[in-house]
Amino acid sequence: MVNIMIEIRKDSLEAKVIHILKEVYPVTVTDVSKELGIHEGKVELAIKRLAMKGVVELEKLEDKTFIRLVRRDFHMIGSNSTQERSLKRRSGRKAKRASPQEYDGDMFG
Repeated sequence: MVNIMIEIRKDSLEAKVIHILKEVYPVTVTDVSKELGIHEGKVELAIKRLAMKGVVELEKLEDKTFIRLVRRDFHMIGSNSTQERSLKRRSGRKAKRASPQEYDGDMFG
């Protein structure tokens, strides 16, 4: 059986959850939602998507459900924040427009 590397977008909620799971264990859905400041329902959906991909497993105990990172062979794709800021700066510049006095065209001449 060949394991295929799983691709996860860097800016996604799944990537944020994985980052927390790399740092802290044991952790519950409630802990992750508090850490990220995101509603628990959204975090649960992200964890279910990761579980379907086989990245995490849910360990259900009597009163809590813990999340465990199972696979570490995933690849984060997408641009990082410094690249995005650079792109915004470059594309956000407006071309210098000629003032009516500098324009040689028929309209103002």
